[in-house]
Amino acid sequence: MVKNFHAIHNILNAVWAIEPTYAETAGPLLYGMLVNGQHWQGELSTEQPWVISGRQMGGEISGAEPGSIAIISINGPLQRQDQSCGGPVGTETMGKWIKQAAANPNIDGIILKLNTPGGTVDATEELANIIKSVAKPVVGLADMAASAGYWIGSSAKELYANGETAMVGSIGTMMSFADMQPLWEKAGVKFHEIYATESTEKNRVFREARQGTPEGYQALRESILDPLNAVFLNTVQANRGQKLSAKESTLTGKTYYGSNAKKVGLVDGVGNMDTAISAVRRLAKLQKTQQKMTTENVNITGVLVAAGAKEFTVVAAGDILADGGFLLTEEQLASLAQNVDLMQSEAERVQGELVAANEANDLLRAEVQALEANSAEADLRAEIATLEQRLAAAEERADKYGKGASTAGTKLATGTETNANSGRPTWWTPDGTETMAQRHQ
Repeated sequence: MVKNFHAIHNILNAVWAIEPTYAETAGPLLYGMLVNGQHWQGELSTEQPWVISGRQMGGEISGAEPGSIAIISINGPLQRQDQSCGGPVGTETMGKWIKQAAANPNIDGIILKLNTPGGTVDATEELANIIKSVAKPVVGLADMAASAGYWIGSSAKELYANGETAMVGSIGTMMSFADMQPLWEKAGVKFHEIYATESTEKNRVFREARQGTPEGYQALRESILDPLNAVFLNTVQANRGQKLSAKESTLTGKTYYGSNAKKVGLVDGVGNMDTAISAVRRLAKLQKTQQKMTTENVNITGVLVAAGAKEFTVVAAGDILADGGFLLTEEQLASLAQNVDLMQSEAERVQGELVAANEANDLLRAEVQALEANSAEADLRAEIATLEQRLAAAEERADKYGKGASTAGTKLATGTETNANSGRPTWWTPDGTETMAQRHQ
């Protein structure tokens, strides 16, 4: 395997978001690797993450005590892959460290020690997204957070310049490539490029850029640099939001130092490691307070709406307020009190209406039960009246036929005698009908 393959490939071909003076060192570095076989050297370190707590300074993430803070270094020009032979770690490994710290329940937050001029674009976006996705507080402390380094640093919850000499900014995208063809042709190497019939656009912008003309560079700028730079700028604007200065454009590649970076909103303050530790502690305490409020179903939004507070300041316990909470203006506080009184009166009115409604429901339920009982009684009376009418009719018929009246030649005396004319039983009548009274007379 070629030594420093990834580093050589990135220097020759990759799109970089990097501070310009560091980009200028790529030439001598590339020459040393290609000609002399030197390994990638520089200030990039293989420093492993470590933790600090009340009683512990140092140690691995896996052995962290409860309440610890993880310290992860992001140094030098950034590339995705780890470099060989003890070279610097890549952003893939840094991302794994951050995920490991985020998953450890004993770690309350993470401090990113930033000392990087930037790096390749493909190495930056994924690491920045990992930082952004961490639920725990992540605070950046920058000696240098330039270009892609700032892309990464802006993804933290808060970012601080480590002193007045800390460099921040250089927000922009560039690309460099080395035309090695003349060198190889001088050594007798001949180049041939053959493309498929339909591959008319393949490598066109690079072929034109190699001509060294403004038109050739413009094609490369429009097709590659501008789209990638737009992603970079949009990400920084989303991360910093209204903190960025509205008076001065900070997205054109300019660099800032210390307090000037704070004035334009690129950092949240100027401090040191103690500042970063305090920030993590404060954010972690606030996060736990908010989680407790959520668990106890405290309707914070409702309180703020009642106060008419479109904007408010959240403070953790011990920070301005002993128990933590929200800072409201006197006007907001007066509005809150007035609205609370109105809501209390409305609650009492609704409660009274609810009691009256329940009483009305009880009365209606009793009336329904009475109606049901009366209905059943009425039905029974109607049925009894019907039966009484049928009984009276039956008794009337019995009385009518029970007097012994009969047609001539018919004797209704016993059930054993027969009619002399017909030979039928004496209780049989001429029209073929009979009654119980006739049959048993």
